[in-house]
Amino acid sequence: MKPSLAGAAAGLVAATMLALAPAGCTRLGFSSSAATSPDGSPDGDAGGGADVVDALGDDAPASPRLSCTFAGQVGASPEPIREPGITVDGLHLFARDEGASFTAWESTRPDLDAPWSDWAKTSRLASWTQDPSFLAIDGQLELFAARSPQALDMPRAIYRCSRPFESNATTCQKVTIYDVNGDEITDDLDGPSLALLRGSPTMTISWQLQGVFQRVLIATPRAGDLLAWDAVRLQGGEIDTDDVVLSDDASLLVSTTSEIIIWRRHPDGSYRRAQSLSPDNLAEESANELFLRPDGSWEIYYSAFETAAKLPKERRIYLARCVAQ
Repeated sequence: MKPSLAGAAAGLVAATMLALAPAGCTRLGFSSSAATSPDGSPDGDAGGGADVVDALGDDAPASPRLSCTFAGQVGASPEPIREPGITVDGLHLFARDEGASFTAWESTRPDLDAPWSDWAKTSRLASWTQDPSFLAIDGQLELFAARSPQALDMPRAIYRCSRPFESNATTCQKVTIYDVNGDEITDDLDGPSLALLRGSPTMTISWQLQGVFQRVLIATPRAGDLLAWDAVRLQGGEIDTDDVVLSDDASLLVSTTSEIIIWRRHPDGSYRRAQSLSPDNLAEESANELFLRPDGSWEIYYSAFETAAKLPKERRIYLARCVAQ
């Protein structure tokens, strides 16, 4: 039986904050200004130094190594698109255009073995949606996404929407993200990715600290409230890139630099680099998406260019298929 959101999340938050206390002081269906250390680097107490994954460890086995092949472009699009987001049934894939209009695009397939359709503009998502991530909690469909104040302005914030997702006002609310000191993070927040870790909602977030430092945070709802999340730095190092994405169960994490890096969750709760993919046409440091098929294989959706010239107008969505070895 699935645990209740309030009970499971509250326990997870309590365990996390206890482990972080300083000494002496599924997706479904259509499914504060930060402090700095004396040397100018982000201060751990601002959310940059604590390691939440040690507090989230469990006895789950590590994910096996994946054997991946490139499957080419997903559908045909008349315009450049980016930031794929897939529903948990794997039948609807969303993206947005390259410009400031934030036009939403959609590709569909009738079943998991069918090819994706050509891309078409859609009103299923609000026009401002960036990096959409879907989650189901106790049977309720939720959408989390980043939102700019207007056009491409910053700082962005994380919003939670319930159906209808295309509504800009009545169903979408701003999410407050708190650092380890309990202060609201007001810097730029982007790239939410939702998962259910042992039945409890978990979210990774890209935090552009003071417009300079890129940090990946991991967050859990405060006392079961989906509009208030407590966040700490994931673990730092190479994983600190823009728009990382979690698998539905948080067993895998994918980041993108000059290559696509696959991280697997170790039983101690940390993410460890497992392997990487290097498509020739990859759009570096771009958002990607993960989908676990019923047969246990994975689909990785990523942004890439149609030719080696890598012109912005050539940016499209591509697919890699991966199976466990």
